[in-house]
Amino acid sequence: ASAISQGDSSLAQKLQNAGLSSKEAQGRIGRLAAVLAGGVREDKTAAVKVSVKEDGDHMVLACSGRSVEINRTHWEKLRQLYAGVDFHSAAFLLLARYRILQVHAKGGGNQGAMSRAVWRAIELWAEQPVIEAFASPLNTLASKGRYHSAFADVDCAFGSGGSFFDAA
Repeated sequence: ASAISQGDSSLAQKLQNAGLSSKEAQGRIGRLAAVLAGGVREDKTAAVKVSVKEDGDHMVLACSGRSVEINRTHWEKLRQLYAGVDFHSAAFLLLARYRILQVHAKGGGNQGAMSRAVWRAIELWAEQPVIEAFASPLNTLASKGRYHSAFADVDCAFGSGGSFFDAA
């Protein structure tokens, strides 16, 4: 079987282990595949308006009847990583893209990550900055330009080097 179909069945099993039915898991994988196949293309004729509202320790971004939220710590991290002209739209796209991967409405649960202390220990051992192979702008411990992520079309504006598998 191809790597993609093996990944699909592995993801389906993880989603089911997290409480989704087989049908819900397959639906989510299908939506993810459609998103990944399409990529993000700028439509210069469309006027996209993203509104941003503070809600306690979270920021709520809304666009065309859809909303995503992010805690203030991650919001500030994205601001530091961002290099572009429309931060609110880019942040909304990034959060919407990663939202489809979440098992639960409030997110989380689909990754394993190391602590910042472990990351620092690895860099000390390597005696140089280390490139993080599988991260996102939301969870990278590396500095801008020193990590790879799944969605180059939205993540590159936040310093991702794109897919690790495409790196030279």
